[in-house]
Amino acid sequence: MRGMSERKQPAVPCGDAAPQSSRERWLEENRAAMDGWNAYVEAHGLPLAAFRQFGGGEEG
Repeated sequence: MRGMSERKQPAVPCGDAAPQSSRERWLEENRAAMDGWNAYVEAHGLPLAAFRQFGGGEEG
């Protein structure tokens, strides 16, 4: 890449370049944490929502 040394380039692929199996494995390993967070947000709303200066203002 022009203007970017090799040292500064990402060591691992990002986004769509990541292997599908890697994404699926990460989702499976972290599913319980994501489900727990989603349940918390549904019950209590987003933390610090009252301080948001953008968005739809659904919280607070």
